[in-house]
Amino acid sequence: MANERRYKQFRDELAALVREVSPVEQIRMFEARVLNLLARADLRPSELSRLKRQVEDLFGDTIAPWKDRLFEKYSEILDVVNTLYDDLPVDVTRDMARIRTIEMANAAELGDYDEAVARAVQRAVREGITEGDRVRELERRIAEVGGKAEVYARTLAQTQIKTVARGAKAEKARVAGVQYYEYVGIERDTTRAFCRHLIGETLHVDTIHQLRNGNREPVLLYCGGWNCIHDWEPDPFATAPTLDDIAQAQPLF
Repeated sequence: MANERRYKQFRDELAALVREVSPVEQIRMFEARVLNLLARADLRPSELSRLKRQVEDLFGDTIAPWKDRLFEKYSEILDVVNTLYDDLPVDVTRDMARIRTIEMANAAELGDYDEAVARAVQRAVREGITEGDRVRELERRIAEVGGKAEVYARTLAQTQIKTVARGAKAEKARVAGVQYYEYVGIERDTTRAFCRHLIGETLHVDTIHQLRNGNREPVLLYCGGWNCIHDWEPDPFATAPTLDDIAQAQPLF
């Protein structure tokens, strides 16, 4: 009975949250919350179908458009953990958001690399980030791959570490129902106009999805683009943006 009450509370909280965001962000928020719920349940494969039925009963038609793909994603993540992270210090019940973001970042960044080089860099990124590498440490790992990876090792290391951190933070913010983010970081002489315009501003997540930096996107994950040192910091206390609309928020570059 206690579990049923908790599940209903989970459903009602989620329903209230998704009414305040766009359909695209509704899907992302729903996915983040349910995948987090599945991860924390620490299920055995034989239990997945049972929980799938329970989630269907809980959400009814709400989950219908994404139901099968959602559980496929969960199974895919477990497969990735078992095959690619089997000798690395990860716990899917705690690291779901980070693992998802590492794999997303690897796929997005390395499409232009030779397949063998890309695989080696992906392995270096998995090892480095899960073992807590800083930029210089991950740079050395990537440089050891050689070739094009060695030339761009610094940029890859800095971008990957920041991207994974931003992505994991955004996933946790979705689970927590946070919809506003502040653009934070220092301003230097070399700071891009895009970043200079946004530092200190708070925007709704749907507005952030509409921003274009002319460099590397999506902006929620890459901020100003390659090597960007800035961040979107979730603000659970914000109730309105400091810029009113996309026309104000969209910087010139």
